[in-house]
Amino acid sequence: PTFLSNFSSPNYDHRYSVDGSPRVSDVNFSTSAADWRTVLVGTTGAGGKAVFALDITNPDTFNENNVLWEIRGIDTPATPPTPALTDLEENMGYTLPQPAIGKLPNGSWVAIVANGYASNKGRAILYILDIKTGAVLKKFDTLQGDNINNFNGLSTPFAADTNGDGYIDIAEW
Repeated sequence: PTFLSNFSSPNYDHRYSVDGSPRVSDVNFSTSAADWRTVLVGTTGAGGKAVFALDITNPDTFNENNVLWEIRGIDTPATPPTPALTDLEENMGYTLPQPAIGKLPNGSWVAIVANGYASNKGRAILYILDIKTGAVLKKFDTLQGDNINNFNGLSTPFAADTNGDGYIDIAEW
């Protein structure tokens, strides 16, 4: 393991870790006013192929129960494997892109996640995930890239409310 004291060593050999830029937002897990949470959606950046969500509503009492979900690339599969996430795991690259968080017109709060770079399949794909569970709600495959000649991947998505109603109307990458 890398310890903080190693960073000051003249012989330190840098290894990337959880260095992605997180996104934080207040979201509601239901229609109840009591279900508002502050959620952090982060990535491992150059340190790996993963995206995760944490409930940081009460940071003073944060523990393992506040980890909402984690999705890892196929290179570091989840244990046990989750069949519903197999497609995303296969398409997860180095997650340098920052996720977006927002609310859809149906009232669902989501994380919008680009698949990153150097995925197992080399495709450029955008995923819409349930903010509470990490379940894939929608997949937008650009059909660009392959794992032989044309490695591809998406960068940071931008979600916008174009008409001021508080809901995501468009997502671009």
